[in-house]
Amino acid sequence: MAYLIVRCDELNDQYECSADRTPITLTDNWKLWYEKEKPTYSFEVYQFIKKSFTKIKSYDSFMESGMCLAYYPNDCENAVAIKKYPKYTRHDVVPKDILKRALKGEDFDDYWLKSCGYVTWLENGTLYCWTEYNDNTIYNCY
Repeated sequence: MAYLIVRCDELNDQYECSADRTPITLTDNWKLWYEKEKPTYSFEVYQFIKKSFTKIKSYDSFMESGMCLAYYPNDCENAVAIKKYPKYTRHDVVPKDILKRALKGEDFDDYWLKSCGYVTWLENGTLYCWTEYNDNTIYNCY
């Protein structure tokens, strides 16, 4: 079986289409490709069947979703996951060990949890967060 992987970057103005699509690769096993490449972008998968491609995964369907404990190294724009909590949502109670850690930190801010999906705090000058993720994409807290 052949599969076409297409990168999808969502557009702010969705008048003509929902995403800018860029073909990435052809593969015989798209799930193995996903595990190996760990893409940090949304993607679609098309299966080649009888001389045409059929979409089997939309860019807004995910392999895994949840919340994670993450930090921003050296003032970097991209968070790094420390631990993922699949199936958790912003509406679930924050795990006790993470809440305890966050409350000990400086500048604890949980105002944005329900509306934007994250909690932030500082530990020794490093920004930490409890935030949402989909697949390999961790959602920024700013």
